[in-house]
Amino acid sequence: MLIVALAATPVAAEPPAQIQADLGLAVVGAGYEQPLGDHLAIMGEAQIFGTYFLPWLDAGTNVTGFGGQARGTWFRDASHHGLYATGYLRFDEVGANNDHAFGWCGGLVGGWAFAAGPLDVRVGAGAQYKRYRHASIDIDTPFVELDLIVGWRLGPR
Repeated sequence: MLIVALAATPVAAEPPAQIQADLGLAVVGAGYEQPLGDHLAIMGEAQIFGTYFLPWLDAGTNVTGFGGQARGTWFRDASHHGLYATGYLRFDEVGANNDHAFGWCGGLVGGWAFAAGPLDVRVGAGAQYKRYRHASIDIDTPFVELDLIVGWRLGPR
């Protein structure tokens, strides 16, 4: 009888991988996320951005860049919906006022993930730390982080 009960118990499928669009505060990126079991996922992403807020920090008026990001996310629920927390590290090539240099940014975000048809959407907020230094940019400061991730599932859930 126990064998029949165990065989009839549904086994939850691992959440599928996703192709994602990162539409956060100043970054537009495309990435791939791979689940690592029921509560974890890792993501790699390529990004372009127009950091409209860096002029507030004396970086000039024409700041652009491109870079890459690695992101690890923990989900409270095995469905990868509901409460989530994520940390990331991004390396960028940044240009301002005809000067170019490399910079980095790291952050922590918490938020809520939910399904919207075939899409998964994450909305969150947190903090990031930015460090960009060269002739026209001298940024070494914490800053607000807003998270908006839209993912297209690559399999059924």
